[in-house]
Amino acid sequence: MAKQNLDFTPKLTRFNPVRLSDAENRFLLTHLGKPAIMGVRTIKGEINPESRFRMPGQKRDQDPTIYPEGVIPASVRPILDGVMELEELQRFGELKWVGIEAIRKAIEIWFREKTKWANMHKRNPTFPRWPSLYSWDAKGTPHRGGVGADSGEVKTWFDEKGNRVPFAIDLLEIEDAVEPFLPPTRDELQSDDRFYEDPTTNRFECRVKDAEGNICGHTESYDSGSRRSRSLAKTRMRRHLKTAKDEVAQHREVYSLEFGSN
Repeated sequence: MAKQNLDFTPKLTRFNPVRLSDAENRFLLTHLGKPAIMGVRTIKGEINPESRFRMPGQKRDQDPTIYPEGVIPASVRPILDGVMELEELQRFGELKWVGIEAIRKAIEIWFREKTKWANMHKRNPTFPRWPSLYSWDAKGTPHRGGVGADSGEVKTWFDEKGNRVPFAIDLLEIEDAVEPFLPPTRDELQSDDRFYEDPTTNRFECRVKDAEGNICGHTESYDSGSRRSRSLAKTRMRRHLKTAKDEVAQHREVYSLEFGSN
């Protein structure tokens, strides 16, 4: 009987406190490292009084529950489960990860910076509420959407030297200190046109098409010049190919071509 190769790729490889509400971040500070069931059962929910789920002839709401305290179970449970999974995989020597304290620190930095920005904007209304969405010239004048500014959402904060630092953190420890960055090879770029890497935008793209020619369009970006970031982006794309719900056969085929059948 052939030996079965198990996939130990964790579900949670990146954490971004910006994507969560303040209440959800505070909830994680309290419950990180505990089984999800212990934390989630403390979340208080109630039926939305404006829900149509009880009205005759009306389409039922998929979830008529609201959470007045601002903590949504579907937002925090995957993180709690993911942290427990990372802890177990590290315990059995399958990987190394940055640890619970790194997540707590990321949350604390987000709270610190958003509070600081709010206070600066309150003292001076001309100061941008979200400074990272702007670029700054030599005179300290902000320019919305300028070169290097965050696009679409807040992604970075400024350290003491004025350098941008991402709020999101990678959770897996990958050796990146010695080896120089190597650009993708021609074989990597052209191995299958449904799995495409664009080195000009630093991202992987899923170009699986359905019967009508619509492209899947799932993407995973990485930081320019970082082997670690590129490796993590490829890991996330690998998980997408393996778990996609649409055009399942095609996604699995691309997964096998790119990563093998295990």
